[in-house]
Amino acid sequence: AFSAKHFDEIYAAGTITIEGPSFSQYTALHEQVKAAELANARMPDAKMVDKAMEATMRKLLANAGWPAVVRLVIVDKDWWLDRSSGGDSPIVSRHIEAAAAAKDSDGSFFYKNCTFHQRKLISGGFGPLELTNQGMKRKIPAANINK
Repeated sequence: AFSAKHFDEIYAAGTITIEGPSFSQYTALHEQVKAAELANARMPDAKMVDKAMEATMRKLLANAGWPAVVRLVIVDKDWWLDRSSGGDSPIVSRHIEAAAAAKDSDGSFFYKNCTFHQRKLISGGFGPLELTNQGMKRKIPAANINK
């Protein structure tokens, strides 16, 4: 099975069957593709800059056991509203996504797209920022973190 995707969006998927006496060339090709993918890895672009919120996000990631975050960008241009049952139903929270990069335990670098929520308060405002989802770990070369 294979898929062509960008971040978590799959654009094409399928299966193929390969027959023959040796598959070593495919293993080598797979390693070449993985190396090329890693060499070209980039973090998403920042769509919003809010230094105070970014600082809070960094603290929440540290509290979740992350190593020191070397770069964090907010990838949504605004908050997304979460409603109790869609449509015009009451708002229960709002969320925003950020990509955070850090140094892994083996010395390599990675980033994850993380989701942060604020619950709606009975007063009508929103509560404190919470880290609610840590996405898939994506390897990234150190030279590409600030690109």
